[in-house]
Formats: sequence, structure tokens, C-alpha cells
Amino acid sequence: KMNSPLWYNMFYEEKIPNYNYALWSAVLGGGRLNYHPLWPSDWNKLTTSLLQDSLLMAERRISLLNYISTAPVQSPIAVIFGHTSTLNFNNAKGFADVGLALTNAFWKEGYYADLIPTSDIENGSLKINAAGRIQYGPQVYETVILYHPEYSRSEIATFFNRASTNKSNKLFRVGNQSVGFDGEMITNKKLFPESMIDFQRSESAAAAIIQDLKARGVKPQAAGVMKSSSGFPPSVMPGVSGTIRLIDGTVIIASGKGNVMGDVIDTVININNTSVQFDAIGIAAIRFDPAGKVEAFAAGGLKRLTAGDLRIELSERVDIAVFKDDNSYRGIIHGWKGKIPHALTKLTKNWTRVDVPLAMKQN
Repeated sequence: KMNSPLWYNMFYEEKIPNYNYALWSAVLGGGRLNYHPLWPSDWNKLTTSLLQDSLLMAERRISLLNYISTAPVQSPIAVIFGHTSTLNFNNAKGFADVGLALTNAFWKEGYYADLIPTSDIENGSLKINAAGRIQYGPQVYETVILYHPEYSRSEIATFFNRASTNKSNKLFRVGNQSVGFDGEMITNKKLFPESMIDFQRSESAAAAIIQDLKARGVKPQAAGVMKSSSGFPPSVMPGVSGTIRLIDGTVIIASGKGNVMGDVIDTVININNTSVQFDAIGIAAIRFDPAGKVEAFAAGGLKRLTAGDLRIELSERVDIAVFKDDNSYRGIIHGWKGKIPHALTKLTKNWTRVDVPLAMKQN
């Protein structure tokens, strides 16, 4: 997430419906799929199996989002797991435990959490910014949890003591540290800052932190469900219908529960005290500038959009993305062969047509 607005799941499964689900779930988790062929499967079907349905057509519809934002999904929580604790065979109870019980509890309630090793403190990737807030890439966190710091280097405690001087940093810890990186016993009972709230169990930590976030007005995003894929251990991930926010303020509604090409989205939402009405299919996304004007929007099968003084009514549904380019709107239209509707050309004359793939005809 640090160097890219999106994460990619190198995804493979043995049934097409599993790809359809993962495609939409990834969108609501701030990511995309990197498609591998059906597996396990007959070798002679590997080259065509994903082309015989609407999967890649749906992926092209979702790709409209890529035109309007390069920001990652908003994650208010960082779970910083003790890298040395996780990989120390001497740690009989904590070996390979990176805190998934915590992150699963957060994602289940729609509070997105980034899972980061303490080694990213040591290499400078996780830092304290100029304002004194804890930051990873472009994400500044509302809440930070240090998980099982046993065997950590002294830099880890130093980092959190520095962070504690800014009262905006809400710091928590699950587990204590009694042994240092070189095996020395630690007797300093004030190793970590007094303001860092200590829990011994993930369950009680997650419940208290979620309650704290709600009290501070931090709104959840799409709720998660426990899922597994390709035989990997299950974890909580978003479903296939919901609303998320990106760091730059882009709000995305996505729904692929009933149809891989997307479900009808006919809704009114309030964003920054502005009422926004969408009639679209699959995805509907919008972002406002600081002055309250529409800066960008994207929609699959758009029929109607009203947002402030922007009003678009179309007789036929169309896949489009519109964004500011040198203070003027620029539009991308997918799979449209005829004349571009007047409702769109009066918004901007600068339109680019992009072809989309069709499902392969089966013999």
C-alpha cells in the first residue's frame, strides 16, 4: 500500500463464481485482482476459461475507478506487529501470530486496518510526520496498536515514546516486552509511554478500540465477512456490496451481489453536506473539491447523476469517468459506438473512447 494506491491479489480458484465474488470484494477492500487461470483445472481449459463469461467485462467496468483517483482506501487503524516476536521459534505461544484476530475484528465492523511489521519502523517506512502523527505512505492513522513487542529492538519503544508527545495519536498495546532483541531481560516498567493503553487479549482490545473510534465520530466502511480462498486460512474481508472512502475524499459505492456486471445502484447519499443521487450499475463514485464542486465521478451504466449544480440525465446507460484536467473536465467513455449524448458533450467536449472486451463465444 505504501508505494501504490492499490493492492493486487494474485487470484486463482477452481470455479468462476469464486472469481466473480473476489472481483467485487477486492474493490471494496481498495484492491483489484491479478487473474490466474482456474486451478485446479484441466490443462486444455486454462487459456479460455476466464473469457467465457462476463468476468473481464465487469473488470473493465470497475477500471473506470482508476481514471478518477490514485489514492488508497482510507484505513484509520494500524496494527504494528512485533516482527521479531512473530519469527522467534523460542516464542512458543506467539510464533507466526501477527495479530489477525485484531484485524479480523476491525474489518468485520468496517473499520479498515493496516497490518505492518515493526521492522518498518526500523527502516523508516512507518514514520512520525512533521505534524507529529504516525504515518505510513499517505495514510495518517487515527489509532495505532502495537501487538506483541517481545524481543523488539530499543528503537520500537523509542518510536512510541516520541509519538506519545502528540496527544492526537491514540496508542494501544497488546502484550508487554520482557526480553530485548539481544536476549537481555527488560526490567524498565516504563519502557512504553504511560498514555499507551495496555491490553492482554485481542478481543478486549478490539472492542475498546472500536468503541473509542465510534465515540470520536470515525465512521465505518463496508462491513466484512469471514472468507477463505484457494485453501488459504480464512480471514475477514469485505462482501460484494457497500460503500468505501479513499484518502483523497473519493466515495465509492460498489455492488456485485446479484450480477457479476454489477447490481443497479439507485440511491441518494450525503457527502460533505451535499445530496448526491446516482442511478447506475455496479459502481458509482464521486469526489468534491474544497469549494464543494464535483471534481471527479465515475459510474457503470450511468443513467442519472445529480450532485449540487451538476445534473446528468441519459436515455441510455453508459460507462463513464469524468475528472478535472487543467481545471476543465475530461471524459472517458467505455464501449460506446454511437454519437456521444448531448448531456455529456455539454459537460465537456474532451472525450476519449475505450473499447471493452466481449465474452468469448462458446462453441
